[in-house]
Amino acid sequence: MDVDNFNDVKPVIISSVIVLNVIMNSLVTAAIARYPALREDRTALFMFTLCVSDLAGGCTAMPISAALCSRVTPTVRTYVAYLPKIQMFCYWFFGFNSMHSMGWVALSKMIAIATPFRYEQLLTRNRCYGIIFFNWVVGAALAAVKLPLLTSWNTVMCTFRSPPNNKQASLLIFSTYILVFVVPAITLIIATGFMFVVVLRTHKLINTQVQSIGGSSGGAVSAGLVTVQSIRSAKNIFIICLVSIALNMPLLTFAVIRHVINNQRITDAFSFSAMWLFSCNAFMNSFLYIVLHRSVRIKLARMFTEMRAVLRRD
Repeated sequence: MDVDNFNDVKPVIISSVIVLNVIMNSLVTAAIARYPALREDRTALFMFTLCVSDLAGGCTAMPISAALCSRVTPTVRTYVAYLPKIQMFCYWFFGFNSMHSMGWVALSKMIAIATPFRYEQLLTRNRCYGIIFFNWVVGAALAAVKLPLLTSWNTVMCTFRSPPNNKQASLLIFSTYILVFVVPAITLIIATGFMFVVVLRTHKLINTQVQSIGGSSGGAVSAGLVTVQSIRSAKNIFIICLVSIALNMPLLTFAVIRHVINNQRITDAFSFSAMWLFSCNAFMNSFLYIVLHRSVRIKLARMFTEMRAVLRRD
């Protein structure tokens, strides 16, 4: 496929992934919002924030990215100069919240496994709400601080090949890359690694305890089974975190390399990579959460059953 044909197909690919992203994250958001029992789990609470961020990003920033990547880019750039600013503001804002929420999903599950009896004391609902509010405020502040730089950014990227502007362009690109993605990605990797170690150690401890009990104490065995279920849930979150890391880091690195080495402009090189990254990651997070989280699947099935009953009644 040559470049022209690929440019024709790009908006179709973008739109398809956006639709999948919006549908899947809408399902998870609706399930958690409709059934309060799901929100009792702190991990589900952070997952709800993650899905809201991904859903909002899919409904706002990503369609703009699709328009900027299409063949009408020169017209859009000429007559609607504020579209790149809106796109980048939404991408920084929702991308920041999405990555940090994913990190808190891993951290909350790690705390639940490491300290099961102090979990609710360490992560109270008010603290969870405070963490979520802090993420949104920091994301908005970061996007607002970066927004005034976009005028000079687009000027730099349009004259990117001239030697005097290379240093300024590289500084802007790498500062955004590090602040928005590398820092939360490191948090996500550390939390995922700790969670994996805790899961292994706790799993061995439970097996030893169950074997030593020998089935004589039903309460202890049932407590052990509950912890095993918690470990299984942690393994599922661990898989989601690994997929998130695998999707984020290579594509982001590829986008930065395209900027710095190939000297491509921001709306040509970054928009497609950013859109593809965000939408694929958002879709995979919600898809894996539905597939791996049994209670979410049950609630979604119940929700669809209630909807069918209402439609038949009407």
